Amino acid sequence: MIKLQDLTDEFVAPLDVVGYNYMHYRWETDINQYPNRLICGTESLPPDVADIWSLVCKYPSILGDFVWTSMDYIGEVGIGKIDYDNIKSASPFGTWPWILAYCGDIDLIGIAVAVILQRSGLGT
Repeated sequence: MIKLQDLTDEFVAPLDVVGYNYMHYRWETDINQYPNRLICGTESLPPDVADIWSLVCKYPSILGDFVWTSMDYIGEVGIGKIDYDNIKSASPFGTWPWILAYCGDIDLIGIAVAVILQRSGLGT
């Protein structure tokens, strides 16, 4: 079985900082395996902020995390939507009339949405 590090060791070795998209669950394992590696979360989901921030505070080699996305945007329509009527078969994308991603901490007119309050409480 091919392990992730077998695929990444060669191209990651010369980097000063290694970015992880949606892989904060790997941080502790990789810190133990590569104690000199500096890690930055380069894309994560808002609901994971508490777990991620506890790792950032625990390990000095984790520089921080960038959440997808701070400002909502037009495109990837409905990736942040919640469909309570159709949980089991819900598509990750919205159909017309969706035009926004609906996943930002701040909407298109500059209004902060609830998840930003959670992140603000963590001191991020």
